[in-house]
Amino acid sequence: MQTFIEKTFPSDISYNSSGGPEYNTEVLMTTTGSEHRQSKWQAPKMRFNVSTGIKNTRQMRGLLEFFRICRGRQIAFRYKDWSDFKGTDEAVQIINVHTLQLMKNYKLDDTLFEQRTILKPVQNTVKIYIAGRQLISDEFSVDYSTGVVTLQMLIENLDMKITADFEFDIPARFDTDYLPVTMESHGFFSLPEIPITEIKT
Repeated sequence: MQTFIEKTFPSDISYNSSGGPEYNTEVLMTTTGSEHRQSKWQAPKMRFNVSTGIKNTRQMRGLLEFFRICRGRQIAFRYKDWSDFKGTDEAVQIINVHTLQLMKNYKLDDTLFEQRTILKPVQNTVKIYIAGRQLISDEFSVDYSTGVVTLQMLIENLDMKITADFEFDIPARFDTDYLPVTMESHGFFSLPEIPITEIKT
């Protein structure tokens, strides 16, 4: 059975949704009151509540259609996080002399940083720069389902500065199999929290 569709969750709903990155940290308290903290995840997962984005019956219908097509938690999809959906002048990961992986970099200084692998770039938004020169479209191709960029030329120097601009979605799924809707009056309804969570592959 299909487990992922390259369709983006309705952006007019996600725009008014709430959410952000979630870490999983184990905190152990000693008898003296000191703490030992250990992160169980190498990177955070994004979590959202999309019920806050439903403002009218058209959006309600769109949510129901998407939920039924995805069969609740069964099928994952693209989701746009409006608080963080662009990368500008981002250093890429060089896989080999022909292949790059798009990355988003979060940095406080040279020792405090986090790298995020971009798996779902948005069509026609990727720009690649090698040593400051922007490549033309014939010089590279993008796998929009993985974030892998294939160059038509060889990277002669692996220390060469290679950067990218792009927009991106995240791979996500509903985190519930039940979608209760309460019709309070004609055209008015209420919804519980509708959780969406990022998936890791």
